[in-house]
Amino acid sequence: MTASQDVPHQTATGAAEPAGPHDKDAATRYLCAGARLDENFARTVVRELRQERFRATAPSYGVDLGRVLGHAEQAVHQLRRRDLPVAAALLASLLLLPVGTAVYWVAGLFLLRGGAQTGTAATLRSRLSADSAAVVAGRKEPSFLVLARNLVIQVVVLVVACLIGSHVLDWLGLGFVGQFLLGLLLLVGAPWLATMQQLDAAWQVLREQLTPAAFAADTRRPATPPAGLPQSAVGGDANLIVYSGYNPFVGAGDEVTSWNFAMRLRPKGQQPGQAADTPPLPFGLPELVERLASDLDGLRNESSPVADRLPGLVVTERVFINGSDLQNNPLYGKGTFWPGHSSPLPAESRPADTLPREQVVRARGLADGPVRHCLCAQIRSWGSDLVLSVFVQVTVTGSTLYVQANTLVLTPVREAYRLGDSIARARSEEDVVQAWADALIRSRGVLLTAPAGAISELRTDSRIRSRERKQRRAIANDRRYDFGASLSLRELASSHAYRNLFQRTDVTRLGKQIELQVLHTLAEFLAEHGLDLGELNQHREVILNHGIMMTGGVMTGSIAAGTGASATIGGSGGATSTQKPAQPGAGGGA
Repeated sequence: MTASQDVPHQTATGAAEPAGPHDKDAATRYLCAGARLDENFARTVVRELRQERFRATAPSYGVDLGRVLGHAEQAVHQLRRRDLPVAAALLASLLLLPVGTAVYWVAGLFLLRGGAQTGTAATLRSRLSADSAAVVAGRKEPSFLVLARNLVIQVVVLVVACLIGSHVLDWLGLGFVGQFLLGLLLLVGAPWLATMQQLDAAWQVLREQLTPAAFAADTRRPATPPAGLPQSAVGGDANLIVYSGYNPFVGAGDEVTSWNFAMRLRPKGQQPGQAADTPPLPFGLPELVERLASDLDGLRNESSPVADRLPGLVVTERVFINGSDLQNNPLYGKGTFWPGHSSPLPAESRPADTLPREQVVRARGLADGPVRHCLCAQIRSWGSDLVLSVFVQVTVTGSTLYVQANTLVLTPVREAYRLGDSIARARSEEDVVQAWADALIRSRGVLLTAPAGAISELRTDSRIRSRERKQRRAIANDRRYDFGASLSLRELASSHAYRNLFQRTDVTRLGKQIELQVLHTLAEFLAEHGLDLGELNQHREVILNHGIMMTGGVMTGSIAAGTGASATIGGSGGATSTQKPAQPGAGGGA
């Protein structure tokens, strides 16, 4: 037996929604803000949800991907409207002022701060935090000084560039003044204005649509997912997970704890090694799985004792399969993954993410092959900003029962995407001046990257067609083509850190309570069928006690109990368990 511990957890009453003003769509709102504030994230959302046609969609638990996609597409459109005119202005400047433009552009490499993106969301959050601290300390620099200082820097660099350009090559005969005025228009004014318009549009959406009150009141959300997205895109509630690579629990976050054990199923009173024919098992595996699911689901019912109640708990059965095993699957045919498609080749669409119940039941207890079945007990708390998932796999081979449990947590969305919680609805004059200063600073990076961005946008359709042709050829020629999902947008936006101690406590408490119920149900079920509980009690003692803290709060050593059992606490050598705790703190930059 193996056990390992990572992140603390919480129990009971009111676990689904801790006390406090947590809107239930917080995670969706944060990802929408991320699409507006982070250029790279917006493009990733569009690529994964709109442009990808063949690979499965990874779960994004607690997130309405349809709404996120809508904001991402609008953000990318605004970026296109920014990059195209800036690229045109740079091209015109290169034709009219070749030397001066080249000098100014190279100088911009050394002056670049903050990046070209809508995109430096972490920088925005850092600046707002620094501004707040400076206001409290009474030493905040006025925004107009920030604007004036950066404008002077831009002008001085342009003066030097135009002086060099007017002496080296002035084929239009503009002279220094003419080159300076033209450069001021094309190299400073055009990027500044385009960047300001794009930033202003992003901030306007943030103020008017992505504050908690505005987002909750927004009735424009789509009733069904956009074309090409599965129904589970609203919340990530799929029962078929087609994954890529090693980790089947894609989308569930960081592993907190994992444990497993194997035990002999023998009649009560029979000692290990006692010579006796092994009697047939008095139960079927489906019966055990259904009992576990029923007892776990009972934790959220009003009939449960108050101390044990988990109102936000959702228990589902999930089937996991690697994306490279869809075309050669011994259990399910292609019609399962691409319903209604009879061609020898897969359909030109994503694999299904929902199985009929009878297909899910067929996967119960599989101990060999690419298809595996797990019970998933999940709690979405703190406005779906904190998602705990416990995956339980139960198999019986001969007279041996094997139980595996993996607890994972989706930590809160990174701090840089949470600006909607703190931004003021009305803009002050200081905000306007600061916005112009931010736009001026960012325009340096925009000028550098706009040509590449504009070319990329103009080639979007041809690039997509080229990629799809390559995918079709690969699918036709490779029967182990990987259709699996490897990237979850909710995981991508995760901070991998708790924002406060109570979130860490919640994860520990809730995870332990679910583990307690699993072990209690196993003991009760085996006892009802007249089976010995000695080994199970030994394993249970290790699992429930392996996280005991010694004096001074230091985790020490490993403990083990029972024949053939082993336990590892934060160890590394030879252990099958893993420990990857989310770190405390509010980290998570863009």
